[in-house]
Amino acid sequence: MSGEIRIVQGSALDLKLRDNSVDLVVTSPPYWSLRAYQDNGETYDGQIGAEATPTEFVDALIAATREMV
Repeated sequence: MSGEIRIVQGSALDLKLRDNSVDLVVTSPPYWSLRAYQDNGETYDGQIGAEATPTEFVDALIAATREMV
């Protein structure tokens, strides 16, 4: 095995990666309206799970999954 190994953390919607350049995606999507990720007490804006409706939540999951694929 050779080549560069990189670990990249972030939203699938914001990562600038070449198509077909990823071998593994690990994710743990939150349940709708049950968890808010924070950093030093500040909640991250735009996180999946904070949508106003279940439909918007499912749409966000589909968009992220589509990008991961």
